[in-house]
Amino acid sequence: MRETIRRARANGASEKVQIIYGRYVAKSGVKVIMTKNLKDAAWYDGVNTVYIKADASNVDIYSGLLGHEMFHKMFKSSKVKKLFMEAWNNTPEAKRQEVIDKYMAELKQNKELSAAERINISNEEVAAAYAQELFNSNSQEQPK
Repeated sequence: MRETIRRARANGASEKVQIIYGRYVAKSGVKVIMTKNLKDAAWYDGVNTVYIKADASNVDIYSGLLGHEMFHKMFKSSKVKKLFMEAWNNTPEAKRQEVIDKYMAELKQNKELSAAERINISNEEVAAAYAQELFNSNSQEQPK
């Protein structure tokens, strides 16, 4: 947790964001590593680490991306299926399709995935996008 807060501070994160990241690490056990060497804005390794691209001008907006990547970790649990359905049902059809189209374009390049796997992944991305929006709206509030 201390390493996460130290890296966030070193990369220009506000105190509020440092607290959000620290709480996430403390409660989830998932490491958050801010690095300049990242192609995407954020990435979950599928095991125990979320990487966030360190960009001092944008670091405060990354709490939503943290929520997005956290959802991917949670999605591995059967208990999350109810949350997935809530996210799916609360995402307007146009937004769902926008997210699906974005990820399907990327997934089609991976010839190792079956059509069903591509659909499952893109649907998970819809729910993760919903989680991202929730984190973004909640990060506007002052941490307690």
